[in-house]
Amino acid sequence: MIRYSGIAGRLALSLLMSSSVFFSQEVWGFDEQHVSALRQGAKEWNRLRKSGEIVSPDLSGAVLRGMNLRGYDFRDADVRGIDAENADISESDFSGASFDNANLFQARAIRTSFVHSSFSGAVLEDAHLSGAD
Repeated sequence: MIRYSGIAGRLALSLLMSSSVFFSQEVWGFDEQHVSALRQGAKEWNRLRKSGEIVSPDLSGAVLRGMNLRGYDFRDADVRGIDAENADISESDFSGASFDNANLFQARAIRTSFVHSSFSGAVLEDAHLSGAD
């Protein structure tokens, strides 16, 4: 695993993570309807999850930089390769989610559940994880 440090490292990482090749629907195949539902807010997203309209969320490769994703039900979601740099995912439930190759640089994940989640190759540098499990 490559470790990035300092300003030059963060710049290199930012260029790598923002590459259209690295984060493209063709490579990761995220579901446009799931991303669209996500942008409607936690209340609507959680309603869709509870009703069974969204069973297995596929957000793989989606660019979610700086978004407020507090209190969402992301259980068993495919979030491989997401770019959630500086996003707020606090108090969300990511139990069983796959964060492989995801960018969570400076993300806020306070009191977030990550039980049985995978993080192979994920960037967690400067992420705020207090109270997360």
